[in-house]
Amino acid sequence: MKKDTFIGSMWNRAYATFPFAKMTITPKGVVIGPSIGALRFAIAEYAFRWEAVERVEVRTPIYGAQGLRFNLSASARKQGGAGWPREAMRLSFGLVTKAQLNRALAVIPESLLERGARSH
Repeated sequence: MKKDTFIGSMWNRAYATFPFAKMTITPKGVVIGPSIGALRFAIAEYAFRWEAVERVEVRTPIYGAQGLRFNLSASARKQGGAGWPREAMRLSFGLVTKAQLNRALAVIPESLLERGARSH
């Protein structure tokens, strides 16, 4: 698995709209946080390892963007940023295009994907 980075939106009680959120998928896990360093004071960054992920769901929020929801077996602690929540059991990330979604699905371990998720 290789590293890949995406710009989009994030939501989990706290919210960051496009283009202010970034998700980086690595062989070790995922980091979701602000896309611009200057926003670290306002937008929390969460990091979690693949071992903490129970499953990954493909979501279509009300506003129509494709997205991924990471359901965790252990809370992801925020790495910085103000406000709450300090921990998260579910983190969602909105992708701008279907091509981005397919690119993200290609680098997520297949065993974690909800049944049929690769077919989007």
